Amino acid sequence: MDIYAPYYYKNFHCIADKCKHSCCVGWEIDIDWDTLEYYNNIQGDFGEKIKENITEIDGYRCFKLSDNERCPFLNKNNLCEIILKLGEDSLCQICTDHPRFRNFYDSHTELGLGLCCEEAAKIILTANETFRLEKIYDDGEIHKVCQEENKFFTYRKKLFAQLQNKDIPIEARIKVQKDYDFKNMLKECLEFEILDKNWKSLLSELLKNYEKISLVILPNKYNDNFEQLLLYFTYRHLPKILDGEKEENILNFIRKCTDIIINLCRLHYYKYHSLILDDIIEYSRMLSSEIEYSEENTNSLINENGL
Repeated sequence: MDIYAPYYYKNFHCIADKCKHSCCVGWEIDIDWDTLEYYNNIQGDFGEKIKENITEIDGYRCFKLSDNERCPFLNKNNLCEIILKLGEDSLCQICTDHPRFRNFYDSHTELGLGLCCEEAAKIILTANETFRLEKIYDDGEIHKVCQEENKFFTYRKKLFAQLQNKDIPIEARIKVQKDYDFKNMLKECLEFEILDKNWKSLLSELLKNYEKISLVILPNKYNDNFEQLLLYFTYRHLPKILDGEKEENILNFIRKCTDIIINLCRLHYYKYHSLILDDIIEYSRMLSSEIEYSEENTNSLINENGL
């Protein structure tokens, strides 16, 4: 099947030990069956170490995390021992894929980079060309697009154009039938399962100071970064419409995620009288980790009542 990806996709490379927020810390690392079979056949001391550090949770095999939630194969220099000893091809599927995601269609597959990775977030937020997809794999066959997907792609193309219309204020580029209560939405987010206590502190502070910071005007130079957020969330989550989610709920979800990040930036600007790209990247990474990488949290925010 043909595979497409955003034009900036090919620019991503893992920065490994240079990463401030390693994906090998704090995440459950599932091991797919093919890789598990490979690990079980590795001989010698390292093979025994791998076997000793595999456990089962809810029917899935995964690595035993340390008390500080580090992968047992993340060494003191924040490098992967499995890669160092066996090569990148020896990683389990989830480690190979991260932070990439896939959206599947009848006619092709689309790949993307996830915001939860700081390096991917940097690439996404600093993209400076009109959003487009590039074919990165051609299977040599002709694939017919079904009527439902053709309608979806036509709609998405118009939406992408709208999101990149710089004559429209950022917050107004996602047009919904009715508004939502931002403060109530924050209260709901505070009830979600939260990975990082700093995220909970940020949301609590944002809720407490929302009336003050809602009047903060951020420098216009960051509008392009926020535009990229809208494009990213749309590219990643709009296909849920094809799976039966209501269009209005998905558009609201896209707007909510972008609004949270923009308002966290306003809070930052209010407190410190400055804002840099790294701040936007960090708030985007945190939101993605807390919302996008939890199916339960994502679904709750999509289907929130009282919109």
